[in-house]
Amino acid sequence: MEKTSAPQQASGGGAQRLRCRGTPNAEAFLQRKRCAPPSLTHYNAPRQSERKLPGRVRTTMIKALLLIFEPFATWERIWRARRGLPFILLIHLLPIVILTSAAEGYGLYHWGKARQFGPRRFYSIGEAIIFETAQFLLFLAVVFIGAKLIKSIGETFHGRHTFTQAFGTVAYGLSPLFLLHLLDALKDVSLWVPWSVGILLSIAVLYQGVPRMMEPDPSHAFGLYLMGSLLLLLTSGLARFVTAWYLEGKFTGLESFISKLAERLPVQ
Repeated sequence: MEKTSAPQQASGGGAQRLRCRGTPNAEAFLQRKRCAPPSLTHYNAPRQSERKLPGRVRTTMIKALLLIFEPFATWERIWRARRGLPFILLIHLLPIVILTSAAEGYGLYHWGKARQFGPRRFYSIGEAIIFETAQFLLFLAVVFIGAKLIKSIGETFHGRHTFTQAFGTVAYGLSPLFLLHLLDALKDVSLWVPWSVGILLSIAVLYQGVPRMMEPDPSHAFGLYLMGSLLLLLTSGLARFVTAWYLEGKFTGLESFISKLAERLPVQ
C-alpha cells in the first residue's frame, strides 16, 4: 500500500478547506462541522432545560391564574414536570406567600385595619413585620399539615402516595387562596372575603388536581378529593380565624406582647 506524502496530505487539507468555503447551503452546516476544529465540534451546548430556567422562575407567579382559568392543561404540565419538593417549595410556594404577605404588611402600615369597636388600628413597621412573619409560618404549616393529611387519607383508600405528591397537590391547589390574599392589603376589605373566595377557587382547582397528581384508583378519586378539600377548608379556615381575630383586636394580650417586641426591633 502506498503511503501518502506530506505535501499531498497538505494539499488535500487545503482542498478540503476550499470545498468548505464554497459549500452550498444545503450541505453547509454538515460540511462546516467536518471542517471545524475539534474544540468547536465537541462544544457542549447548554441543555434546553438550563436555558429556560430563568423563564420558569418568572412564570411561577402566574401559575395560580392558569390553575383558575385553565386547570386541566396546567395540572397536566405540572404532573409531567415531576418537580421535587425543594423546587415546589422554593420556586413556587415561597415567592407567592412572601409577595402577598409583603403586600398585606404594606397595607397594615399605611392604611391600618378597621375594627368593629373603636377607631381604626394602625400598625408600626415592626408590628407588621412580626405579624406577617407569624402568618407566613402559619401558611407554611397549613400546606405541610394539609399534605400530611391528604397522604394519610390516600393510604386509607389503599393508595401508595409519596409526600412529594401530596405536597405538590396542596401547594399548587392552594395557589388561588394565596393569590387572593393580596386583597387583604386593601383598606376596607373584610378579612373573610379574600379567604372565602380563595378557598372556593382552590377547592374547584383541586377537583382536577387530586386525580392527576395523586393518581388514586378511579373508584376512590372523588372520595380522596372530597375529604382532602374538607380538611384544607378546615385548616386554612382555622388559620384565617386566628389572624382575623388578632387584627380585630380580640387577642389583647398577644397584641400587647407583639407591640413590646416590635419596639426592640431596629425599625420604626
